Amino acid sequence: MAEPNILDFVLSNAIRFLIEGGLPLEVVEEDGKLRYFVEDRDLNADQIMASARLLGMKGLAPPADG
Repeated sequence: MAEPNILDFVLSNAIRFLIEGGLPLEVVEEDGKLRYFVEDRDLNADQIMASARLLGMKGLAPPADG
């Protein structure tokens, strides 16, 4: 199995941050790919991560090993 990508880690944290903050974010699997919707507006992963950062999400990188 492939090692998780850092962007996957950041996206996962961003989704969690936005949902915990009350954003009605819907994640849908379609044809083996994930799609993200807020109030029927289709968003991409970059928009999700940028939104979380703009709304105050800290710690975008995974913790350093060691």
